[in-house]
Amino acid sequence: MGKTGIGEEFTLNLNTLHLLTDYIPVYHQEEDTLFIRPVRTVPCVSYDWDGEFWIRVKPDTGEISGIEIENFEKIFMKKEFMKMYPEIRQSWRKIKPLCAQRKSQTCHDDIKPFLRAMTNLISDMVKHNPQQSCFTPV
Repeated sequence: MGKTGIGEEFTLNLNTLHLLTDYIPVYHQEEDTLFIRPVRTVPCVSYDWDGEFWIRVKPDTGEISGIEIENFEKIFMKKEFMKMYPEIRQSWRKIKPLCAQRKSQTCHDDIKPFLRAMTNLISDMVKHNPQQSCFTPV
């Protein structure tokens, strides 16, 4: 388990972004929070990505270990940039019941298109805001 102490610089390993497509989406409806995470969670740190989502990262390797999006349906899905990703909205309607099943620990085939579309969105956001890929404490 790695640690990032105060004052340490940290660089995100963007080559691991594709791992999101192998993770599982879990939706907590009461909190309106979507988690995209591995089946078995690993110790990570969370970083705010420009106020849009939290990115979960293994601090010792910079490997992306998940995404957390608060206010997923109420705010995130209604943002202007989501118009460029209609496949996210379309697939979300279909898979939402699968994501709400907290018992589910496997990735259903219907979920893969959603995860690919979300990975594309996250990748595009990273490309348009590259300064976020190096985290230095203020």
